[in-house]
Amino acid sequence: MQVKQNPVKPMMRHSFRFGQLALTILLVIASAICLLKYLGWAWVVSGAYGLPSQAKNVAIARHLSLAYFWGALLAEGALIVNLAVHLKLDILDVNGVLKALARGFTALIIAAVGTVSMMFLLNCLGKLLSHR
Repeated sequence: MQVKQNPVKPMMRHSFRFGQLALTILLVIASAICLLKYLGWAWVVSGAYGLPSQAKNVAIARHLSLAYFWGALLAEGALIVNLAVHLKLDILDVNGVLKALARGFTALIIAAVGTVSMMFLLNCLGKLLSHR
């Protein structure tokens, strides 16, 4: 006797993968934007630090850079957790702690490369749009 497969389950699995991909892309973009904003405000702090006439601007820039730093750190952390949860690494023959460490390290590398690449793309896009 043959058992019929439910045709709804594969569609739900694919929609979950698209949702997972969309969440990953949003987290990469959010962390890249926050890191770029942090670098910009840190540049303002370092450029005007020590100038008495710019003390108010340095204080504002310091607060903004700190806010963007923590935003980038939270977005990057969420991205790493998101990737680590969904990485399978079935080709490894290890179990337990070693596999969890491998998943975490792989997620860290993927997140770092993705964020730096997105920062580069956003920077190039900003330069391209500012010349028009």
